[in-house]
Amino acid sequence: MANRIEIFTKVNDTRSEIMKSKISALGFTIHSATVIETYTINKEFPEDTLTKIAKILSNPVSQEYSIGSPITSSQNIDFDFALEIGFP
Repeated sequence: MANRIEIFTKVNDTRSEIMKSKISALGFTIHSATVIETYTINKEFPEDTLTKIAKILSNPVSQEYSIGSPITSSQNIDFDFALEIGFP
């Protein structure tokens, strides 16, 4: 079973602003953009091990993480469009 870890920046970071600028440059009207890092681990781990991995991948000062459920649901993030880009 695959485990999903999402890392979310608490404040709008530079990557989000760059993404917003690039989308606006294409002629789309956009008010905000948010980059969420998603890691999929295709191995079974206990919950405490997944938590340790998430803590290693995230910055506790500026980021939060979610394991197994979309971080958008816990953060009450409202959005009109989502784009997921995956690398093999």
